Amino acid sequence: MAATGPVSAANPSQALTPSPQVAANASSSPPAIANATKHEKESKDDDEEYEDLNAEKAKPLDPRTGSMLALAKQSGCLACHKVERKLVGPAWSDVAQRYKNEPNIRSKLVEKVSRGGGGNWTEVTGGVRMPPYGEKVSHEDIETLVDFILSLPPQ
Repeated sequence: MAATGPVSAANPSQALTPSPQVAANASSSPPAIANATKHEKESKDDDEEYEDLNAEKAKPLDPRTGSMLALAKQSGCLACHKVERKLVGPAWSDVAQRYKNEPNIRSKLVEKVSRGGGGNWTEVTGGVRMPPYGEKVSHEDIETLVDFILSLPPQ
């Protein structure tokens, strides 16, 4: 907090008096706080989206987490993906749509998630590559998540 002038031994309370500029700015929220509030709202909306989707679509297949979305969140997938809209990577429903009739896609996607990669969704990602998850997530969990993604209805 800026003081209105130098602090003297005769008037130590002067250090606690804000300058007129600081006092004027104190009445309005700084942009950082406004942006944080907006981000918190978006995060809450995302949580509600996942809760709704969880109740409707996800099957409790993983006994450790109770749902596919909980497994996806635990595995780090939800940092870049959403089910029904693009984030950094493509929406999983778009993945299901693109590959719905492609033979052997399950094994290809399991491999892609395990090893990471890029190039298939450049128009969506802007060239951001998916990092490898094979060392962080078990092969069984990756297969389970790919099965979940491929089971989603197209948008």
